[in-house]
Amino acid sequence: MSMSLAIQIGNKEYNVIGENEQLVRQAAAVLNDKIQEITTKGSSSENISHLTKTTLAALNIAENELKLINDWKNATDDIVNEIQKIAEFIETNINNPHF
Repeated sequence: MSMSLAIQIGNKEYNVIGENEQLVRQAAAVLNDKIQEITTKGSSSENISHLTKTTLAALNIAENELKLINDWKNATDDIVNEIQKIAEFIETNINNPHF
């Protein structure tokens, strides 16, 4: 069930609709952490607008998510390949009395 939530990103409050309040609040916290990280990296960050910081933070989060998805897919492919090798070994040797 969708619900309306008030969350704070940066120093601005947003009213959003979400399925899971805890998840939306965690997402906002992750975004706020990334914005803070950008803000504290170097003295030139003071000249960057809040919108730019938020955009850069969102881009960084999306990049991290895509990396995790790719890593998960690669790990899953590796597991499937190993299972196929095991299945082929069993199939080949199932009637071999030496095993």
